[in-house]
Amino acid sequence: MKKVQKLLRRSLATGLALVMTVSSMTIVPGSWQVHAAEASGQIGISNADELKKIGKDKDYPMDGDYVLTDDIDLSGSDWTPIGGSGGSQYALVSGERVFNGTFDGAGHVISGLTIQCDGSNNSGYRISQSGLFAMLGSDDASDYAEVKNIVFTDVSISHNLGGGDTIGTLAADADGFVKIDNVAVLGGSIEVTANNGGDLIGVGGIIGQSRNNTAGVHMSNLYNAASVNVTSAVSTPPVRCGGIIGRIHQGGEIGSLTSCLNIGTVTYKGSDGYAINGYSQNTAASSNTANITGCYYLEGSGIAYTEGGSVSESDLKSEALAEKLGADYWYISKSGQVMPKVTDGKVVVPIPSPTFADGDKASSVTKDFTLPLTYAGEDGEETISWSSSNQDVITINGSRAEVKDVPADTEVTLTATTSKTQKTKTVKVTVKSDLEIEFDREYAKPGQLMKASVKNAPADTEFTYVWQKDKSTLSDSDSYTPTSADLNTFITVRASLKSTGATVAEKKIYCSKLPVVYINTEDGYGITSKETYKQATMKIQGNDSFNSTNTTLYDGGISIRGRGNSTWNMGYSKLPYKIKLDSKTNLLGFGNSKHWALLANYMDESLLRNKTSYDLSGKMGMVYLKSTNVEVILNGVYAGNYQLVGNVRIDKSRVNIHNWEDVASDAAKAIAKKEGIKGDAKDALEDYMTEHLEWITSGSLSYNGKTYQIEDYYTDLPKDSSGKIDVSGGYLFELDAYYDEVSKFHTKKNQPIMFKNPEFANTNTELFTAAQNYVQAVEDSINSEDYYTTYNGEKKHYTDLVDLDSLVRYLMLNEFYWNTETMKKSTYMYKDLGGKLFIGPVWDMDWTSNSQISAGETSNYRAWMVVTRSAEAQANSWYKTLIGDPYFVTKLYECYKENRQNFEDIVKTGGILDQQKEYLLESGNANYQAGYLMHRSTFESEVERLRTFLKNRLDWMDQQFTSVDTLLASLGKYRASSAISVTETTSAAGKVLLTAEVKNNNSIKKVGFYVNGVLGATVTVENGKAVFEVSDDLLTRTEGGLNTVQVRGMDASGNLLSGGSLSNYVDFTKAIAAEKLTGKVTVSGEAKVGAVLSAGVQDSNNSGTLSYQWMADGKAIEGANGENYTLTEAEIGKVITVAVTSSIETGSLVSAPTDAVIKEELKNDHLIINQVYGGGANDSTPVSHSFIELYNPTDNAISLEGYSIGYLSNGKSNTPQEVKLALSGSVPSHTSYLIRCEQQDTSTPDLIKFTVSKFDQEWTQTIDNKRYQITLYKGNKVEDAVSVNEGNVEGSTLSDGTISKQKAIRRIGFADTNNNTADFEVVSYKDDATAATEKYPRSLADGAWGSGETPTPDPLPDIDPKPEPKPDPKPTPSETIQAPQIVSVKSIAKKKITAVQITVEAVQGATGYQIYRKKGSKVTMIGQTSGTVFLDQNPVSGTSSYYAKAIKGSLTGKEGGAKKITLPKATTKVTAKAKTDKTVVLSWKKVKGATGYLVYRSTKKNGSYQRIAVLKKGTKCTYTDKKGLKKGMKYYYRIVTVKKKTYSPAKTTKAVKIKAAKKK
Repeated sequence: MKKVQKLLRRSLATGLALVMTVSSMTIVPGSWQVHAAEASGQIGISNADELKKIGKDKDYPMDGDYVLTDDIDLSGSDWTPIGGSGGSQYALVSGERVFNGTFDGAGHVISGLTIQCDGSNNSGYRISQSGLFAMLGSDDASDYAEVKNIVFTDVSISHNLGGGDTIGTLAADADGFVKIDNVAVLGGSIEVTANNGGDLIGVGGIIGQSRNNTAGVHMSNLYNAASVNVTSAVSTPPVRCGGIIGRIHQGGEIGSLTSCLNIGTVTYKGSDGYAINGYSQNTAASSNTANITGCYYLEGSGIAYTEGGSVSESDLKSEALAEKLGADYWYISKSGQVMPKVTDGKVVVPIPSPTFADGDKASSVTKDFTLPLTYAGEDGEETISWSSSNQDVITINGSRAEVKDVPADTEVTLTATTSKTQKTKTVKVTVKSDLEIEFDREYAKPGQLMKASVKNAPADTEFTYVWQKDKSTLSDSDSYTPTSADLNTFITVRASLKSTGATVAEKKIYCSKLPVVYINTEDGYGITSKETYKQATMKIQGNDSFNSTNTTLYDGGISIRGRGNSTWNMGYSKLPYKIKLDSKTNLLGFGNSKHWALLANYMDESLLRNKTSYDLSGKMGMVYLKSTNVEVILNGVYAGNYQLVGNVRIDKSRVNIHNWEDVASDAAKAIAKKEGIKGDAKDALEDYMTEHLEWITSGSLSYNGKTYQIEDYYTDLPKDSSGKIDVSGGYLFELDAYYDEVSKFHTKKNQPIMFKNPEFANTNTELFTAAQNYVQAVEDSINSEDYYTTYNGEKKHYTDLVDLDSLVRYLMLNEFYWNTETMKKSTYMYKDLGGKLFIGPVWDMDWTSNSQISAGETSNYRAWMVVTRSAEAQANSWYKTLIGDPYFVTKLYECYKENRQNFEDIVKTGGILDQQKEYLLESGNANYQAGYLMHRSTFESEVERLRTFLKNRLDWMDQQFTSVDTLLASLGKYRASSAISVTETTSAAGKVLLTAEVKNNNSIKKVGFYVNGVLGATVTVENGKAVFEVSDDLLTRTEGGLNTVQVRGMDASGNLLSGGSLSNYVDFTKAIAAEKLTGKVTVSGEAKVGAVLSAGVQDSNNSGTLSYQWMADGKAIEGANGENYTLTEAEIGKVITVAVTSSIETGSLVSAPTDAVIKEELKNDHLIINQVYGGGANDSTPVSHSFIELYNPTDNAISLEGYSIGYLSNGKSNTPQEVKLALSGSVPSHTSYLIRCEQQDTSTPDLIKFTVSKFDQEWTQTIDNKRYQITLYKGNKVEDAVSVNEGNVEGSTLSDGTISKQKAIRRIGFADTNNNTADFEVVSYKDDATAATEKYPRSLADGAWGSGETPTPDPLPDIDPKPEPKPDPKPTPSETIQAPQIVSVKSIAKKKITAVQITVEAVQGATGYQIYRKKGSKVTMIGQTSGTVFLDQNPVSGTSSYYAKAIKGSLTGKEGGAKKITLPKATTKVTAKAKTDKTVVLSWKKVKGATGYLVYRSTKKNGSYQRIAVLKKGTKCTYTDKKGLKKGMKYYYRIVTVKKKTYSPAKTTKAVKIKAAKKK
């Protein structure tokens, strides 16, 4: 479908005019149109019956391309909108109810559109829509839904409102990516009533509303003469009615609404409605006016937001109005009134517009762009000539508009003129200055001065500044002090040249007490899918609590998509998002991860239920997710208050358990590395192993026709005590009624359990069954007579299978908040290898505590959630049974007492809710004003609503928790039997006797004594009693802790009677005297600032948890309570000791004191490790090889005799035992020595930012990209060392996440203070533009540097570097440099290399050129040259284009014209066999279209290669090498594809190791 659209896009991309196959001509009714439609691939619509088939008949799909071939009369019947008259949602962008094709009215008339809709009784639908279409929408920016060239007459729509309705003649909703053009409604009426209440979302003469991704909606040349009337019965407060469109949601701004005229009267509840567009929530919202231009209305037809759009009756007859609207589409009709030409059956083809570079638009041009040169209009094809009003800024060069640098934003008018008809079109473009504004503060704060300055400005240039808010001037100096009135508004500062007043730069900052998250999507549009990620950038602006000095912010690439179940609803004005960062980041100190969420809290008007409950779970000792409220600015528009939080996932900073998906990834990489599988093939293998987990237990993998024995590649699979693969854990479950994951099962009690990780657990029967059986055993034990079951042949109590603390705490928190979805939805559980099942973390708490959305279920604070709720899985909830267990209820009682103050802290005056309300006040109010809530209730009132409920809840719970007896009675599940009782007595000697007394029940022959859930003994009843002496090992050692004894009646064989209901219980306490803690504490580590001291305890009798307190000169160091402590300057001169205590044993152990702490001064007297990069032998790396750079900071040369480098890593490089490399040579003063390590996967050469071409010693060792320890030895003495996520050396190890395959660590200013956390910085070769040009590793060949000299990197290994010219003085403001053209791009093959040779046109005054390669959307700067010829030795297969920028001193010019080249595919499946010691036979897979092959050979894998053969037939795919082979040598071969005179990349072909056979 959409063939026409695709053809048009294709022609546009090649610079042709955007022409239409049918609508490009004046319409002449007749059969010709039908045939033309068929020929073009469009579906012709000629009558009402065919129109009704759209979306209902398989031959008339909702994504079809349609054209009207005749006028259609719809009068006499009630029209059902295309897509249906109702459903559960509005404002969708995809789905069976959304039209996302194209519809060309071709100037035809649809008359008598009649709709009578009763939304309050619309077949049970909550939401109703009226219009020709229900919804227009698309979720694809490359494939718009388009409707155009339609005339409507005699419209009659009568709509009675339902649950949230939208109404418009053309369509009720337009969302996502939609274009509407040239539509006229010539008369009729739209009447909206509300006989049964109802909610009006939007009603307009053309469109009802645009709500989602409004930036992708473009509407133009629209005319409405129909009246729009909303009766007084409608209760919706905002005036959501307009002559053209009912409303544009204030969560965004429409892409464009231009050239519209409304003469129809718009009334709302007896008063004027809006003549053009109604409003969403707030009349001051930017959505009401942004991007709305050239729209006019007849005076008296309605009201407007600004002046200037009203026209009189006489204006309606003026040529001037037609000119303003656009003479291409508008004219003075025969009636003498301005009308769109389409009303006369004429469809106009305008002169096409320029095609701007990616990211540019007419109002913001930064790069050269393309001009169309042909035009197919009513009089046939014509050529177009273009002229520029300012040749100094934009020069016309054929189809290319060349853009020059400008010191200030400059508007230029381009004029297009057609060759025959002399039609003209003007396009105004604004060329943007590359100057930027920067602030001296990272965030705006009331009361604190902010100063602006212009970045990249030439010296001595003077600027003026204007600070504005809502177009009102705040300051006309370079600084401004925000006030509280500025909170939750944008502050804009504009800089202008003082000499001319021209604007050079503008910058907006959002003023808030909260962190601000700025997200800009790659296409500039919103997020419309929760399945497909969209590329974007994200920058976090800090605040007082989270800023760059105390935590980690973010400024980089992300992927973003929608998330959630009930919360992801395109009809909602605020949506939740899932974010994946480009690299792991310890975001705001919340843990190191790529994966994060932005929770909208749309259903929680207080914004605090999730935040406060998550924090509470952490205080209660559960695994929890740290979070904070933030402001979100999406594509420049305020999107509301969100909660930034980590996702529930297996992760070190989240649920830290064994991760099978990581194991699959690691195993796949191990196979790929050994087998030489790279690039996409490696990714495919990794995906396959993650989605097919049977290999974990089978030990072998069958993939692509080959079988791999896993242990030959990967040996880290966990094993149990018997040596079998241990699949007893590594499960993250979610109990959820949605039941929508891949791997899932129902328990016997119908609990819906899903695997969140591993997602594809169902592909390994052994693993899946082990998990299912374990969960079933938990359920069986909870539902058994005495809470025991048999699991793996052993009797197990539920506390043997489930962590009791998490089980109790989870219920306690959910009862306090009255979470109606507990054990129904979003209930997480996890189990590690060999461990118990844990419940948590807490998630999804908006349906709690009398929230507006849940009030029907959660408003009664005097009821137990666990007793009351029985929906779906809750009917058999485990907790419903557990509240009948006195032991569990006793633990619940203790949990309440332990956490009572935590609950009080939330609700008390001045407590957490008060603090949060004060902190969030302005943000909450802004969120309310923007309408980003399900219910219209103010932030403050909703916080009070939450507090009132929780305070009442707490008061009620206090009454229920007066004693365990009271609690059991309140819960109502447990019934003590009158036939048996139990008492406890403790003797003076400390013996505990339990006495069970049986009354009036001869069937009880034995009594089971269950102590704290454990069956301690079964005792025969004698004389109506059974006595059991309890040993201390069955009792709790927690001080003041309750012991619960439950007795159950049994028969003579020890079987429970009456299902275990003949029972009773007693609670008691016993203080068990603890032993004194014994043992020895030692402290290791140096007493130096920055060093890490570690405490070790030996020969101890400890049976509890150890705690630590570090002390300086005998005084406790605040916050120093861990096993390790990093010394600070505060401890200088003091001795350090550590005291260790136990949670069980008494007393403490104190270490011997250290030496007095000293501060190591900066040392530059020895060789140092300056920079380390580990790529981990991965693909997609920005550096060609891993490396270790040493540096001599002294003034004398240092001989390397006796020096060596040691490396170890417990990461994926799997080098747990240190390996060493002996060094040789010497290092001159202030010079680097470079060790080049393993080469990275070469399948992604276009991502390489720096090639390690010069080095002093080569080492094949793989340097891990996650963790390592590198030590520089002088003999056996450690000269220098650095560690990432391994042992502590020279201070603390650098933390997990510091490095990645994108990042290196680099010493700051050659400082070595033995405090590596202070001495090293992180360098991102992917994101830091200066990394490859300034911070790159040097070698001996670079000479002395670091004391004034800074060498320039050599990006090309085989080209002699030319001396760099001395830099020119900084350019003056008016100085520019011409954009260089590419003269030629040629594929070459020499004896040692294949490459692409780029020749650049010389530019006068240029001192050099930067060379860029573009492949698809990826642009890579591949190097810099001072000449005009450059070799790209790492080209890529397929079509690439090359362009250059000229350099003059510090000035870099614009990109010049590009040239393309297409290189053949590289060879694959290369094999090599040593047949004898003198011959090697090579073979490879034939490359389609090849005309020959080149064979290269080397004795080093990454060394210099020599061409040894030229094969001139593309069908010959073998070669026998007999040229000078020596026995015992290893040879490496590369095969290059030849296709005519182009050559495939040599370094992307597979390198094959060959060891020549020895003679026998």
